[in-house]
This record gives sequence, C-alpha cells and structure tokens, in this order.
Amino acid sequence: MLLKLFTRLSIPEINSLINSDIVLAKKTMAYEITKLVHGETETKKVVDSLTSLFETNCNSNDDMPIVEIVVNENNISLVELIVQSNFIPSKSEARRLINQNGLSLNGKKVTDVNEVINIDNLDQKEMIFKKGKKTFIKIKLQRITESYSLNS
Repeated sequence: MLLKLFTRLSIPEINSLINSDIVLAKKTMAYEITKLVHGETETKKVVDSLTSLFETNCNSNDDMPIVEIVVNENNISLVELIVQSNFIPSKSEARRLINQNGLSLNGKKVTDVNEVINIDNLDQKEMIFKKGKKTFIKIKLQRITESYSLNS
C-alpha cells in the first residue's frame, strides 16, 4: 500500500516487485520515504554509506565513528582495547558478546576472549569492529615509545 502511495511505480510493477523480491521492495520504499523527507542528495549519501558498510565488508566507510587509542606497550588485550574505545562499556559485556559470536574484527568473527593484539605485527594500525549487525567503529592504534633525555 505504501509503495502505491509514495512511488511512481505502476500497480503491476509494484505487484511484480513484491512477489519477486520483498527485500528490494522494502529498500525501494525506504529510499522513496527518505527522499521525500530529506531530499534526493541526502538520500544518495545515505545509500552510499549503507552500501559501503554492508555490501563491501565495511572497509571504506568514512562516516563510522573513529577512535584513536594510544598505547605504550606492544601487546594489548582485544577486550581491553574495545572497552578503552568505549565501543563496549565493560569487559564482562565484551566477553559475553565474543562468546555469543556478536563481535567481528575486520570482517571476521572474534572467537577468543583472551585474544591479544601485537601492535608491531599489524599491517595496518586501523581496525574495524562490528557489534551485532549495525554498530561499527574504526579504532586507530598509535604506539608511543617513551624517550628520556638528560639535560645537563
């Protein structure tokens, strides 16, 4: 019914769309409603952002929150890292989420609650975490080394 009200598709096209691909029908409806409310330019930005997140394995989205964490040791616990980033509020919740297969790191499920990240062995110092289906964060790691200078 809403497709009939908010789109310029013909009744046969709507019926065909609903019968052949209900997900595409829902996407069409969401696009048309968003376009009515926010305009076509903003709607295209949203579609590009969502496509980037969900269809290209979440590696190229500039709209997700970015947290920079400075560490002064070579190794950091994955649980500690995601709690420091405020992505997950507590270590116990982080462990529960990992045990329930609800956390992904760079597109791969995290399965070990005791996983430790070696900063020096990382190819890139950026990691993308996904909690559930819709919550993302990019964590940028920066390692500092303490240097002491003696003043005469």
